[in-house]
Parts: sequence; C-alpha cells; structure tokens
Amino acid sequence: MEKAHKASFGILLAVSCLSIIISLIFLIVPTVFLSGEFQSATGGSLSAFATSNPEAYSFFMSDELQQALFMLSLSIVQFMIIVTLYRFANKWGWYIGIVLSTLTLGTVIGCDIPTGNVPIILLAVGILLVSYIGFLLGIRPILLKKE
Repeated sequence: MEKAHKASFGILLAVSCLSIIISLIFLIVPTVFLSGEFQSATGGSLSAFATSNPEAYSFFMSDELQQALFMLSLSIVQFMIIVTLYRFANKWGWYIGIVLSTLTLGTVIGCDIPTGNVPIILLAVGILLVSYIGFLLGIRPILLKKE
C-alpha cells in the first residue's frame, strides 16, 4: 500500500468511525442535536413542546430517530466498504465509498437546511469535505493504478 493510499484509508476510516459515533449519539441522546434544531426552527424549546403536545412530540422524535437509523446504517455499510474493498485498492470500493459518504452526510445537510441548524450543517459539511479529501488522495493509487 503506497503512502497516498494509506493516508486516504486512514482519513476515510476515521470519517466513517466518526459518522457511526455521531449516529449512535443521535440515537441514544437525541436531544443533544434536536434541541438546537427545534429552537432554530420554531423559536420555542423542545422540552416545552414535549409537555404541551406529547403526541406531536412523539411523532417528531420518531421521525428524527428514523433519520438517525438511516444515517447509522449507511455509516456502518460505509465502514465495511472502507475496511474491505477500499483497503485493498478495489475501484468499486472507491466509487461506493464516495456515494455512501455523499448520501450519509448529504441527508444530514438536506434535512437540517430547512430548520436552519447551522452548527449541525457546518459539522456535516466539514466531515464531508474531509472525506472528499480522503477520496481525492485515493484517486491515483486506486483509480489510476496499472493492472
């Protein structure tokens, strides 16, 4: 494995692990992310909404947890692709990895733009940019390698 591929693999492994950790935090303690999102979208607090309208709060939490499960499942698949196909310089691993990174973090960005949750959007954009840097480092050793 040449240096560029090792660096690319390390960056992408770290990004996929970070995505898994963030997804798990979102599943275990969803209010960490949702209270700011709810406040920026409505101007009210999430705890006040939960006490004033428990049925709507349950629906809201169910919807957000579905997004977290989607992100977790894509992150786990991305991790497995990076550890198996990408590690051994398989071209399909590069293509699938970049698609999964874009889907996983693009979903977060797309879902948070309407609510205006700037910290989460910036976090997702930052992680996506770092993963793109990792994929760019892998172009030469993976896509342009002589077979």
